[in-house]
Amino acid sequence: MSTNKSHYSTEVARNHLLTSLNALASDDCAKCSQHLWLAARQAAEVAAKQRDWPADTDDEIEDAIRRLDTEHGDEFEILSEFNTAEMFRNNADHGFLDKDEIIWFQPIVHEFVERMLALHPAEDGKLDADCTGTRF
Repeated sequence: MSTNKSHYSTEVARNHLLTSLNALASDDCAKCSQHLWLAARQAAEVAAKQRDWPADTDDEIEDAIRRLDTEHGDEFEILSEFNTAEMFRNNADHGFLDKDEIIWFQPIVHEFVERMLALHPAEDGKLDADCTGTRF
């Protein structure tokens, strides 16, 4: 992935997070959930494509997430955080979370997005994580 495209994709993911916060402030839970999911998917795509892994379909994204989770083991909760993001995708369609639940779970997606955007391939082929784990 070229540096410009990677930078653009990173900004798209962060813009989705900002849009989700604005939607939540406006009590639009469906829009908030949709943008939380889009942010997570975009960040996962960035992480996969930086490694030259396929990431054009949901199945390929899920494969990449499983690979990252396996590589990092218990160090991070990548798969669990991604599953939380998928919960927001379902909530955008079905509206089963109330605002308080969204407020409770949304920091997990923010952390996932920042973690994905901070992962860099190391020269030895293993992944280095430059992530503080700060919750929003």
